[in-house]
Amino acid sequence: MVLVFDNDRLSSVPTDINAFYATYPCLVESAELLNSLPVQVIEEESSIYVHQREFCVTSKDTPITFIGSDDATTCLILVLSDTTSGVSGVIHLDGCDITGSINRMIDKISAVSGSPASCLSAHVVGGFDDTRGLSSKLALSVLRTLHSCQAFILVVSMCVCGENTVVKDEKPWPGIMGIVFNVKDGSLHPASWNNRGPEAVLRSARVFAGDPHVYDVYDSSSQKLSIHPFETESQNEYLMYLTLTDDKIRQFFSTSPDQEPDHFVKNVRESFQLLSSGADLFPSKEPLVYVFRESRWTREH
Repeated sequence: MVLVFDNDRLSSVPTDINAFYATYPCLVESAELLNSLPVQVIEEESSIYVHQREFCVTSKDTPITFIGSDDATTCLILVLSDTTSGVSGVIHLDGCDITGSINRMIDKISAVSGSPASCLSAHVVGGFDDTRGLSSKLALSVLRTLHSCQAFILVVSMCVCGENTVVKDEKPWPGIMGIVFNVKDGSLHPASWNNRGPEAVLRSARVFAGDPHVYDVYDSSSQKLSIHPFETESQNEYLMYLTLTDDKIRQFFSTSPDQEPDHFVKNVRESFQLLSSGADLFPSKEPLVYVFRESRWTREH
């Protein structure tokens, strides 16, 4: 159907994000409001951290309170909520399978709600005025996908590209790199995630192994989180990557080397250490499954 901004139905998708903001000052206000909120540090177990190329959907009546993601430089984080049921989802998009993954998340929201989603509220956060224009290209692709879906999409906040850019050391940086969405009350805040599990290193390693798929990781009915198997290259290749300097790791494995957070190189090295270890990451060739039980994630199989 259509995207809706400030009660105005969009007839066509914009071709320029900055011009789009000029047309809809309410979106500038939403970005300024989000940027003005304090950053929440998330450590709670009753949360789901969505890694790059993942999404999750949950309802209000599960033990999960917080869903979200961070470390989005040229990536985008999209939050969608069914305005009737309150079922919500978060996806961390980097350019892989944009249309397919967003549509699968919307289908999952409908399935968990028990009826097709007719109206969804949306928050789009991330990206900045990068010199290669990657953030703008991704943002426009996301808006095109939302505009073509079957539900009405009410854009509540959009903090991307120029409206999410600050200057540090004379270089543009993303102002907000992470968010947390409270599924109980529908609130959104900038966030930094200390709790990224379960299996944070393994889930991060999947991206550096080159798996382009975007996975649905959570089943709210069973309260289970699944980590899907993926293929890896030879151990020698990952061992070679481990010999690279920190600057080379940033250069070769980031779309925005100058803007990555301090822990980026550490996380990449941990991923390559795991991939080069020779360990059988998925012994049964089936997903690793964790269940949320007694206020913590427990390995089931």
